[in-house]
Amino acid sequence: MSKRVLLTTTSFQDTPGTHQDLLNSQDWEVVRVRGPLSEAEMLDLSGDFDAFLCGDDAITQAVIDKSLPRLQIISKYGIGLDKINVDYATEKKVPVLFTPGVNHTTVAEHTFGLLLGITKKIQSNSVAVQNGEWVAGWKKPVG
Repeated sequence: MSKRVLLTTTSFQDTPGTHQDLLNSQDWEVVRVRGPLSEAEMLDLSGDFDAFLCGDDAITQAVIDKSLPRLQIISKYGIGLDKINVDYATEKKVPVLFTPGVNHTTVAEHTFGLLLGITKKIQSNSVAVQNGEWVAGWKKPVG
């Protein structure tokens, strides 16, 4: 019998790459549902899956209970585990995996982009230009 995986993370589904190839190369039945899903939606789907590959879906005690004994693993595509009842999953011996540090470079780049945008007033100057205005501002370079 083939393993069944509930895939709810939209970022995984929407991003092409080797992660898609790896998942598709397995002898698994992958059921794709666009999340994040509420507890009620997860309860409707739970019980027939060996694995959850989730995003920010509500993986509560009730969802875990309904998913047992078949559920073998919960894998979070991302870093935040606040929507998963990790303590209860651990108590029920269901491993919870996640990808720590996966987005640290992107977060750092975004932070520097925001700092530059604020310092150089990119957004407010963009709005001014769109309104037909040109505001001569602070001429000092960054630094």
